[in-house]
Amino acid sequence: RRVHGDLPKLPNRPKLHIQMSTTPLLDSFNRGKPQLRDAHDAVSFALHALIINRDFKCVDVSDEKDQDEDLGLCPSGWNRSEDYCFQYKSGSDRILLKCLRLERILVVHAVKKNQASQFYSIDINVDDYVDSNSLSDYSKVFKDLTGLATIFESSILSKIAPLPKEQPPAQYEPSANPLRIPPRPQPLYPHNPLAEEPDFAFPMAYPRPGRGDFGGDLNPLGGDMGGNLFGPDRFGRGFPDMRGRGRGGMGMRPRFDPFGPLPGLGGEPD
Repeated sequence: RRVHGDLPKLPNRPKLHIQMSTTPLLDSFNRGKPQLRDAHDAVSFALHALIINRDFKCVDVSDEKDQDEDLGLCPSGWNRSEDYCFQYKSGSDRILLKCLRLERILVVHAVKKNQASQFYSIDINVDDYVDSNSLSDYSKVFKDLTGLATIFESSILSKIAPLPKEQPPAQYEPSANPLRIPPRPQPLYPHNPLAEEPDFAFPMAYPRPGRGDFGGDLNPLGGDMGGNLFGPDRFGRGFPDMRGRGRGGMGMRPRFDPFGPLPGLGGEPD
């Protein structure tokens, strides 16, 4: 699988804005205590630990068959060959991770086994991230552990094992105050002082235009809107309506009652 000759020139890595915390990753090295042979071992175990820290368990170090037994953080034989293979499981999800040596490059492939048609790859120059002279000291072995974690997260990990989306915080709803006096409900149709219907809540209300109290003979300003008079000129007017009162007034309200004809002037009542 190794290719001899000149290495291909790798494209410049894009500037990434994702920042990964490396504290859990260093803790994984301190807990697993892997025996690192070279820089490829260091990078491969770091990628392996990043997947473990995403709540996956390592169930195999080959791609031969599916296993369910948790092999732990540092499974036996994980770096027994030149290349690396890890299988992971979390619930119904299974991930296959392979890391292949190509001189100073580590070619990384990852795939979800239930989505085998879509896999993700990245080429990592191990010398950019590892100090091969400090393999026994986990705190010094990496030159740029944050950069390594960030590029693996953006290129592969976020696609095969994405973090769960954060739920929006619940809206705080203050409980009802039992001592609070509720506001007075407003009527659907506010009172219109010029309405034609009388205000029965105030039977002694003074006459107002448009209420019927100023109709015909009851209207000092004139007009022919009915009233209480009955005569030749007003036949058919002044009869009680369906509510039992004259058109012009209601009850004993004050009203203007003209009289006539005056004595000696003759004429018929109007």
